[in-house]
Amino acid sequence: MSRQTLLKIEVPLRLNTRWYNALQQAFMYAGIPVNWQSGGFHITAIFMYDDTQKDSQKTIFEHIISHHVAPELTFDKIDAFTGKKSGKHIVNLTSTNPSHEYSSFINELRAAAIETGAQLEDYRLHVTLGRIHSSRASLDTVQKIVSSVRLEPFSVILKNAIFKL
Repeated sequence: MSRQTLLKIEVPLRLNTRWYNALQQAFMYAGIPVNWQSGGFHITAIFMYDDTQKDSQKTIFEHIISHHVAPELTFDKIDAFTGKKSGKHIVNLTSTNPSHEYSSFINELRAAAIETGAQLEDYRLHVTLGRIHSSRASLDTVQKIVSSVRLEPFSVILKNAIFKL
């Protein structure tokens, strides 16, 4: 079985914000332990199972990245879902209306990967903030907690993409 390969886009987040502190406190008050992401925030643009073409893919991705202006992305929602493989609830930031530049960039990268024969995991725009074992709380409970936290929309410029073999 081949190793998993991914292309991730770094997301510059500050953790000393009112919304992030409120989110952590909400889970603490609810008595739900969260394994908080301590850094290295990113969006996984491409997650591939078949990396037999990784060298040519890396060249193609680098070409696409070098020919795009760093897209801006506005985060306006805190959300939660359950990971298919891990079964853990993923507390995350997302954008309900990504910019055209961002969507175009992601679509071009994913189309190039498919053209090389890569098998891709479904794409879900999110930045993982923390993980919760599903035995600790239901997804419904987690979603109620995250929806109680007020998030003022904010924008970031996505300047760095990393291809991890």
